[in-house]
Amino acid sequence: MRICRSHILFVFMMLGSYLASAQVTVRAFTDKTQILIGESINLTLQAYLPLGEKGSGFQVDSIEHFTILGVSKVDTSRSADLVTLSQTFKITSFDSGRWQIPSFQYTAGNANYQTDSIGVDVSFSEFDPKEDYREIKSIETVEDNRNDKLPWIIGITCILALVGFYYFFRNKKPGVSVPKGKPRLSPYNEAIEALDRLAKQTDMQNGAVKEYYSDMNDVLRVYLDRELAEGSIYKTNDELLNGLRQRTLEQQVRVHLEQALRVTDFVKFAKYQPTPDDNKRNLSIIRNAIESLNKQQARGVQVVTGN
Repeated sequence: MRICRSHILFVFMMLGSYLASAQVTVRAFTDKTQILIGESINLTLQAYLPLGEKGSGFQVDSIEHFTILGVSKVDTSRSADLVTLSQTFKITSFDSGRWQIPSFQYTAGNANYQTDSIGVDVSFSEFDPKEDYREIKSIETVEDNRNDKLPWIIGITCILALVGFYYFFRNKKPGVSVPKGKPRLSPYNEAIEALDRLAKQTDMQNGAVKEYYSDMNDVLRVYLDRELAEGSIYKTNDELLNGLRQRTLEQQVRVHLEQALRVTDFVKFAKYQPTPDDNKRNLSIIRNAIESLNKQQARGVQVVTGN
């Protein structure tokens, strides 16, 4: 009789252990399954454990084809008989294509549990460098309420002009002529010639990719610096993009330029290796942006680069 009771107790203990273990579930999900290259996405991993059950946690060091931008703390919530553990990873990808976020393992007790894999489509937004430029909205005029300051402005301007003439004629030496040298190319022509030279580069070995993207980035900086004379050559790409968002640059051109400059930063600072097709595409995007900016300058549209 004692042996029978022992067997029954043992069966109930095993059954209880099995049921408690069976309650452990894990899952993974994202807030988006289609993104543009460089766009961020949130990957959330969750584990549901019965009270008293201990787990090892998800181990996520890297994800192929994706870059981890940030990781949240593990969030814990409890109910009457269940503990929920949740952690969110902010990730992005600079590889175009359809990629699988792999399954992740969670260990609880003596058992391992796997999440489902998730497919994510990473693509460039549609881009056609041969597409005609759209008309740019004209500048709106505003009412000028500074008429009361006009006499002061005229007076100060005259004083500054007189001071300038005084120093100019005082320091001018007679009989000295300034030699005429070879005229410098316009900012636009200089930028286009530099991009044409970059387009002829085919050898991307031994760090040439980083130099290629650095030169491409510098072409844009020098063009903006010469065209606008606002120190663009000393600004970061984020500062350049912030300035371009404040102007009437056509939206499609701006979006593609933002993507190209993000890739440039990842090549220069994160050792990202783009494909040859990506190199040609990003060079074409930089060229298209410069051509668009030049057309705006020709039409007399003021360009604002921000601070």
